[in-house]
Parts: sequence; C-alpha cells; structure tokens
Amino acid sequence: MRVLAIDLGQRRIGLAKSDLMRVIAQPLCILIRPKRDELLMAEIKKICEQEEVSDIVIGLPFHMNGDESKGTEQARAFKSALESALNMPVHLWDERLSTVAATRLMTALETPTEQRKGKVDQLAAVMILDGYLRYLESQNKNHSSDT
Repeated sequence: MRVLAIDLGQRRIGLAKSDLMRVIAQPLCILIRPKRDELLMAEIKKICEQEEVSDIVIGLPFHMNGDESKGTEQARAFKSALESALNMPVHLWDERLSTVAATRLMTALETPTEQRKGKVDQLAAVMILDGYLRYLESQNKNHSSDT
C-alpha cells in the first residue's frame, strides 16, 4: 500500500504518493482548498481509495527556531480530523524548508513563474514524502540489524 503526503496550504494543497514498495516519492496532484475541510477530507478519502493508500503524512510547519506556528496548530487539528474521517494512520512530518527548497528547485529549472504556483506545493509534498520514506527505510534497517 502507498503513503500519501499532504502539503497543507491556505489556498492550495499539494499531494504526493509513494510507489507500492514505499521507496519513491512522486507528485500526484494539487487540490484547491475548499471553504469547508469536510469537502477536502472527502476528496482525500476518494484519492486514498483510488491510489491504494494506507498511511498519510502531513507536513508540520515549524518556525526555523523550532517554535510552533499557527500553521502547526492547523496541521495538528487537520491530522486529528483526517484520522477520524478516514480511519487510517496519519503522521506529521517536519516540513521546514520544503517550500523554500521546492521554490529554489523550480527557479533552478527555469520554470516560468505562472507555472510555479501549484507545482511548488506539489513538489513540497514530494519532499515531505521523500523525507518520511527515508525515515521509514532507516527504521526498517535498524530493526533488521537488531535480529
């Protein structure tokens, strides 16, 4: 089963998915955030069913000094609501600099400004997912070396 990553923005939501082996993170889509989170959760549930998702990871925005922000509180609340609505594990992942790194990459690739808006959110979700998948891989290696 796949892992779905969510870069939760105020206007746009970037989504990325893993492959079935949970090794490769790839962009999935961008959702325009509806006024009501219930509608967003319904859309995410539909995507999870279509893409065979068993786990979700949401980017958790901290300030650079590690302090929590308004976005951190919103991500935690969304996580709780999503867990209840989907009845599947939802994890939080430190997303510091993911949007900055995504923007820099888009600039380096000379992506036209008008194409960057949504793609930055999607690429940030890929970066969140990649970090989470690497963490899972390191945990699997640690557990296999214990035996």
